[in-house]
Amino acid sequence: MTSRLDKLFESKEDFKKRVDALWKTREGLNHIYETRPELRESILPQFKAINDIIGVLVTERTYHPSSGFQEDQKATH
Repeated sequence: MTSRLDKLFESKEDFKKRVDALWKTREGLNHIYETRPELRESILPQFKAINDIIGVLVTERTYHPSSGFQEDQKATH
């Protein structure tokens, strides 16, 4: 499984594109969680799972959709 995941995140652009999509999914789940109290129990496990996945990915390569890759920020300063 690891080699298949590695291929999904092979290039910096692939990583950015997929993490951005995961982050948008997280935002959508968060919106549902906040606005639909009756769905909180069913949304919470999904929200936690996506947080865990994003957390592992950005631990390996520090990245945030609003600020980009940490190493790119260091190179410009």
